[in-house]
Amino acid sequence: ETAIIAGEVKNPKIIELSAFDRLSLAEALYNRDGVLKTLTSDTSQIYVIRETNKNQLDAYHLDASDPARLTLAARFELRPNDIIFVAPQFVTNYNRALIQIFSSYAITAKPELSVGSAQY
Repeated sequence: ETAIIAGEVKNPKIIELSAFDRLSLAEALYNRDGVLKTLTSDTSQIYVIRETNKNQLDAYHLDASDPARLTLAARFELRPNDIIFVAPQFVTNYNRALIQIFSSYAITAKPELSVGSAQY
């Protein structure tokens, strides 16, 4: 039995779950490996997506920006096939868009040739 953690994390991965000792959401996010990217993860936008029926999904939202809410994550047990998604911060998305725009511009811009002021 497994769950998936993805999004703005250090390393998207499959998490092993035990039928006898269920892992909590807090344990999955804040284990000793440190799953979250502290500079770019938006801890107010953590989601667990769970399939309830064959064609129905439930999404649970955790705003972990307030430490008091982490008590909910400590009590929320993960189930097989859960998907944990951590969203990036708005600034992270904005920064990535700017990098793509300016790197594309740098590739397509014609370099100026400055050989000096030699006259023939």
